[in-house]
Amino acid sequence: MEKILHLSHTDIAYDSRILKILNASKNAGYEVFAIGMKSKLEEVGKRENLGATYIHSIVISARSINWVHKYLKRLIIYFEFFIKSYRLAVSYNPDIIHCNDNLVLPIALVLKFCTRASLIYDAHELESDKNGQGKLSGFFIKYFEKLSWRFIDGLIVVSPSIANWYNENIGFKNCAVVLNSPVINKFRDSKYNTYLRDTFKVPEGKKIFIYVGLLEEGRGIDLIENAFTNKSLNSHVIFIGYGSLKKRLNDLSLRLSNFHVHDAVTHDRLVEIVSSADVGLCLIENISLSDYFSLPNKLFEYCFAGIPVIASKFPDISMLVSRYNLGEVTDLDTESVVTAISSFEKGKFNDGFVVEDLHDLSWDAQAKKLLSFYKQILNK
Repeated sequence: MEKILHLSHTDIAYDSRILKILNASKNAGYEVFAIGMKSKLEEVGKRENLGATYIHSIVISARSINWVHKYLKRLIIYFEFFIKSYRLAVSYNPDIIHCNDNLVLPIALVLKFCTRASLIYDAHELESDKNGQGKLSGFFIKYFEKLSWRFIDGLIVVSPSIANWYNENIGFKNCAVVLNSPVINKFRDSKYNTYLRDTFKVPEGKKIFIYVGLLEEGRGIDLIENAFTNKSLNSHVIFIGYGSLKKRLNDLSLRLSNFHVHDAVTHDRLVEIVSSADVGLCLIENISLSDYFSLPNKLFEYCFAGIPVIASKFPDISMLVSRYNLGEVTDLDTESVVTAISSFEKGKFNDGFVVEDLHDLSWDAQAKKLLSFYKQILNK
């Protein structure tokens, strides 16, 4: 049985993409060992046996250090994670090292040299140009990717444009585009059919627009606020998620009858809850190349919930929306967003897509691409 080692700086218990990949690998007959970082110091790290899958969440004791500069503390935390993950991983002797994001790439490279395993670099974003990252950090990430490129056996990315960027700016690499689609429950609970309308007492005849995701800057939330305070619109908007803007949105919901905020929900309930809305909002802002080239999770959550989208007019998003008739793309200014919302209020898209026609975008299809890629790497 071939062994696959996953490395991540996240708490894997809360990382839906990695969990989906682990499950697909296990079902295909691989033995899988995943190493991540426990999100809270007080929780005990554990090695969880899930059949042929083992997940070890490392507790980082250096997080309790408060007497050093924050940058030095980060370095100490990383060094502790490096040592602990190396000790766990090197005895596992994997056939493939699946490296999730750039932060664990140095560890993955050391392990590759020690174990002679094949190395897959899974870039969950365009790593050197993403939201909240300074130019200097981006420069060093890009430089380190270039240094590491000859030792990487395969690349996984989340959109075609990010694949093209890596080929043009870092170097050509055997690559698979694995979309971050949700796992769909084929047997939906009918109690969710009118869940949002009932929960927030939205009157019949009023359309429900929904935003799912982080409630942070750069996510188009300001645009949504501006649009739905426009008196020409006659719909309700509901936000599902968490983040620094949640308090502001809660305050707004107390003042405006068409604004509502729902707590974040687990992934297994999300698509069913979203299906009780009418239109999904995916207005990512162009504040980094990673955002501009993105195919956000929420785009797939909306379409597999069976509702159309209003989305940013970016290359990959526009391509998907057009190819599968998922809704409408718009420029990112208040007037354009209001116009798009108004068109849905007037009945646009009454005859939309059929969820069954979206198989190529489903997680089942993505899992098959991933497993085929593993075979390529192992045969190579």
